[in-house]
Amino acid sequence: MNILFVRVISIFLFIISSNTIFAQSDLIKDAGYLAIQKIQIDSVRTERLIVYLGKSITEKSVTANQISKVLFHSARKNGDSLMVGKLYATSGFAYLSLGQFDQAYFYYSAAIPLIQKYGKPEQLIKTHEDISWIQIQLTDYKRAESSLSSALALGNRYQLNDKLGEVYDHYGVLSYTQQKFEQSIAYYRTALHYNRRYGTKLSQVNDLNNIAISQQKLGSFPEALKTLLRAKALSDSLNNNYFKQAILQNISEVAYNSHDYKTAQTYILQAMESSKTNGDIVLQPGLIRLLKNTHDKVGDYKTALMYADSLAEIYGRMYAKEKIDATSEMEIKYQTALKDDKLAEQALLAAKQEQEMAAKQHQLALNNKENEIKRLALLRKQGQLQNENIRQAALSEKKELLFQINSQKNSKRIAFQQKVISSGETFKGVLTMTLGFIVLITIILFYNYNKSKKLNGIILAQKTDLEVTGQVKDMLFSAVSHDMRSPINTLIAFTQLLDFGDVTAHSMQMYAFELKKTLGHTSALMENLLNWSLSQMKGFKLQIQLIDVSVKVNNAIDILTEQAMQKGITIQNAVPSGTLIMADSNMLQLVLRNLLSNAIKFTNDKGMVIISAKNNGADVTISVRDNGIGMPEKNVNEFNAENYIRFSDSSPGTNNEKGTGLGLMLCKNFTALMNGKLQVESKIGHGSLFSLTLPNTV
Repeated sequence: MNILFVRVISIFLFIISSNTIFAQSDLIKDAGYLAIQKIQIDSVRTERLIVYLGKSITEKSVTANQISKVLFHSARKNGDSLMVGKLYATSGFAYLSLGQFDQAYFYYSAAIPLIQKYGKPEQLIKTHEDISWIQIQLTDYKRAESSLSSALALGNRYQLNDKLGEVYDHYGVLSYTQQKFEQSIAYYRTALHYNRRYGTKLSQVNDLNNIAISQQKLGSFPEALKTLLRAKALSDSLNNNYFKQAILQNISEVAYNSHDYKTAQTYILQAMESSKTNGDIVLQPGLIRLLKNTHDKVGDYKTALMYADSLAEIYGRMYAKEKIDATSEMEIKYQTALKDDKLAEQALLAAKQEQEMAAKQHQLALNNKENEIKRLALLRKQGQLQNENIRQAALSEKKELLFQINSQKNSKRIAFQQKVISSGETFKGVLTMTLGFIVLITIILFYNYNKSKKLNGIILAQKTDLEVTGQVKDMLFSAVSHDMRSPINTLIAFTQLLDFGDVTAHSMQMYAFELKKTLGHTSALMENLLNWSLSQMKGFKLQIQLIDVSVKVNNAIDILTEQAMQKGITIQNAVPSGTLIMADSNMLQLVLRNLLSNAIKFTNDKGMVIISAKNNGADVTISVRDNGIGMPEKNVNEFNAENYIRFSDSSPGTNNEKGTGLGLMLCKNFTALMNGKLQVESKIGHGSLFSLTLPNTV
């Protein structure tokens, strides 16, 4: 799993590095970026660089990220905090124009404190307005109102009356979005008041258009129509096709809702001409639909059918159901009209037989209508065949709703488009690079976290080992200082007695026996100390080899036979000859000797110690059983624990034999080094069973 993860990370880093190389290649070819390297920062060039950054972001240039880094680095290096704030604001506006509101909000929030501290009030007002627009899109109305309050307070404080119209326009948008239409009308009228005195005609047209939309939402169609006619007159003088189209569409909608279908038709046709001039065909289907509805309302079914067919051609297969519904509706109305015409014909024939020629001509007209009905039926059949695999969804109703929404929010969209046009074209590529960068940083952080976690685990384990080693070392020094001093002092006292010459043969024999016991204990202690020290040295290597257990048991018995004979203890080697294990010869010998010595020590006189072995397939279990005094349950549990490091004064044997205190700890440690396991089963008064398990294969 870890190898696969490393390979995936390596491939991902290669792709990221390749993209970085290609991006750097594009960066070298970017004339604007090359110019930045040579520009000496001044007020005029600074503004040009800020505009260039916004343009590169909205155009989704592959060099936008590098350009942003260079400009931010240059501004910070020169200590120009105001430029840093402007760069943040420009980046925020660029992301706002792309509809990436979360990204835009981040940059604007970073820009606010810098512009507030180093910038002009006009710049700060504009920043608060843009932030309020983002908050409105995110439906965070309370914060949007707070941002606009800050902008309004700045405008009043510094008497920036030419900026107040824009602030009240944003208040109007906030109220309209919350469906507070009367309040939005009041704000738009306040904005119109300031824009008449300090603003432009274009902003006045926008205010009038917004007022009319809110009036229409309240059902005040006459007032809305008057307001729109004022806006149209002002817009015509500006010759702005975008506002002209929006106003014409709104007028036609108000006229239609007021049942003034002729007026609605007139303005719809003008709006269609305006949309052709702008090259904007997105709204044409809605205009054609409205034309069809107006002709339907006045009873001009043929013209309505013509527009229905035209609408079907625009929608194609996507809107085939709408075409079928329209033709079906026309068919029903034609059938009704045909029945009325037939009734009129019958009445005419009954009253005036002499008008047969006129009746025939009328019959011919009826036949033509019947042919028209057949044609409509054929169209209906074709539409059904074309749409038998298409979902029967209310696409026409959805399009109608989209048209109404577009009409209501047209002025807001157009104003937004003007901002987008002034800031640059569409953005391409920076989102992918940003996401890639975020993913890369996340992976690197995740990798570093895992690496740190593993290192901390290793350090913690090493710390624990060092603490354990330190404890053992302290105990060893304590043992050496205690157990080594006593035999040496005894030996010194014995030599002093020899110097004095006042020693009888009996005393000499007694002293020699005690000295032999003391030096034997000291020798065992030294051997255990040396073996433990060797295992702790760096570079220490085990010599694992195939060993016959029976031979090693016999060696241990030979060494300890005299000790057993002193207590009359019988040692039985029940290990089958040829029982093989994989172990280090010296370590195995030491473990067996310590276990056997321990059994002799705690077995009463005339006792028995049995050593046996059992082949388990993959390993062999060597058992050392005695019928001695046994061990307390607490000591058994401590010894069987994996982290057993107990080292203390040795308990005296059944004949007060002294021990080193190191034996069992060394056995446990050496067994683990040989990939084995050592456990004990014991009960007070029932002897002990030590089980040494070692592998018999590599």
